[in-house]
Amino acid sequence: MWIENAMVEREVLIDRSPGEVRVAVLANGRLEQFLVERTHAPWKVGSLVLARVTATRPELGAVFVDLGGWEGYLAVTPDKKLTEGQMILVQVVAEASGTKATRVSTDITLVGVWTTLTPGRSVHSIARRITAKTERARFHKILNEALPEGMGGTVRAEARGRDPSSIRADVLSLVDRWFAVEDRVRTGDIGTVEPSPGLLGLGHRLAAEAVLVEGRDGVLFRERGVDAMVETALARRVELPCGGVLIFDETEALTAIDIDTAQSRSAVLDLSELAREASERIAWEIRLRRIAGLILADFPRSRRLKFRMTFEEGLKRAFSATGGERPNLHGWTKGGLFEITRTRQGPSLRAQLYREGEPNPETLALEALRLVLRESAGIARPRLICPNPVRLALLGPLGAALEVTNRRLGGMLKLEIGSNGREICVDGG
Repeated sequence: MWIENAMVEREVLIDRSPGEVRVAVLANGRLEQFLVERTHAPWKVGSLVLARVTATRPELGAVFVDLGGWEGYLAVTPDKKLTEGQMILVQVVAEASGTKATRVSTDITLVGVWTTLTPGRSVHSIARRITAKTERARFHKILNEALPEGMGGTVRAEARGRDPSSIRADVLSLVDRWFAVEDRVRTGDIGTVEPSPGLLGLGHRLAAEAVLVEGRDGVLFRERGVDAMVETALARRVELPCGGVLIFDETEALTAIDIDTAQSRSAVLDLSELAREASERIAWEIRLRRIAGLILADFPRSRRLKFRMTFEEGLKRAFSATGGERPNLHGWTKGGLFEITRTRQGPSLRAQLYREGEPNPETLALEALRLVLRESAGIARPRLICPNPVRLALLGPLGAALEVTNRRLGGMLKLEIGSNGREICVDGG
């Protein structure tokens, strides 16, 4: 169960392999976040783009923009007047997902190691988790002295206990970055002005308050059991210790979570215990699976309202304990479902890695490359035997990753279609 204010030991594990970077965040050994970036589809979140307005839709409260070969949409308020053809600087805040276009914002944020710069706002703030009055005053002084007029900044919680000179240097570095962005905007054309720091950048930033461990070719993740934890996290059915079951069904429109008592119909199920366990696990699963948009949880019906109250209060505590952006808890619908909404920042983990309930060909192909790198030691002419969809992925979008792997193996890798269904294996050719 979540224990607020308990000591949490976090580790950030980074694995680099041909075609893919993976980051796992463990809290006391439990998988808390799992993020993936593929070389042929690099992250765009955080990138700054000089965009051109292509259409305004006041009835939707949205503006569509050309980002230089790809489309984005910007949510706007009625008082914000933009016209077609106008050039604006935007920041990508959510990757395209399914039929949804890339989401952008005109509220620019530059993220440093310890601090954050908001050029369009003049508010200075210190993270609430920095509680020492002398340290807060010292950081406020740094922001006041280092930031030009009209610029805002935040000293994040990771800065707690750090040398003030490091914080000042971080702020000044962000200011220099912003001035460079302004110069490129004045002289540039439509397109990316500053690329995203990517998953490696995010991974190292997450490690500011954690132990960082790096590895390659999947060895670290296998040794630490991350692969097994991810497989469990993507399961449709999750069993709870009390005997209850959670069923996750993701669709384009919403995610339904059924809290089922079927496992315990032969015995008396404690609904209070079910409410506590389900609320804690749902909060953890939503963050790990990167579920967003509309989420509806169906808790077993009961004449006693205390069970629903226990479930709702448990969700509030659990989401507070998980950190990060908190979802909106809207309460119970007339139909007896608990409604949650969470801002979408890209595809869910399942949508990124799976297709129709199974790992997609790209996921299998990248794992196959890690497999051949691990198991080809001592094999003069290694042969990777795989299903045709995996082979096509390696020869298509993952061609560069295959080339890197082959180069590391001395150019002797041979790719063949297997005759045994979906099996992937390595042997000597």
